[in-house]
Amino acid sequence: MDQIPCEIIRDLIPLVADHAASKESEKLVQEHIAECGSCRALLQYEPQPEAVPVVARTLKKLRRRLFWTVCAVLVIGIVSGAAMMDHYTMFYNFILFPAVGASAYFLLKKWCWVAPAATFTAVFLRYLFAPGKISWTDGAINGILYGIICALFIGIGLLIGFLLHFAFKKERNSP
Repeated sequence: MDQIPCEIIRDLIPLVADHAASKESEKLVQEHIAECGSCRALLQYEPQPEAVPVVARTLKKLRRRLFWTVCAVLVIGIVSGAAMMDHYTMFYNFILFPAVGASAYFLLKKWCWVAPAATFTAVFLRYLFAPGKISWTDGAINGILYGIICALFIGIGLLIGFLLHFAFKKERNSP
């Protein structure tokens, strides 16, 4: 049998190492490395550690960090929106709360109902414990009314998140 050039064997070695080569190619490489020390050095017989556990661990850590980052953004969004209820910046809540709702839909999935509930609670408590401006009853009434309005804006954001999820899911499944 003719001697196969080392360049061809070196091209086949990664395929053999990954167990992706055909049986014939594997046999040719084995025959060649029996006689060629430089090619034998390229093909290491030690099993290579799988990169999958490292990648899976890294992805898990990244998901955890992303989850807590988005949770912090949700909490900051809800608290800052509730704090802005009496200022001229209150109208930014029409943008902030739907964005918080859409984020909550993707982050919390089944628990996305927590976002409107937390928003209602934050706004209600903000008005209930307003520093000396109004009475307790007026604060409670205003807190309930503004809390419902803000929770509705969070609900609009949840609806936006659901519709985006639905649209992209349909797009992925289309031919």
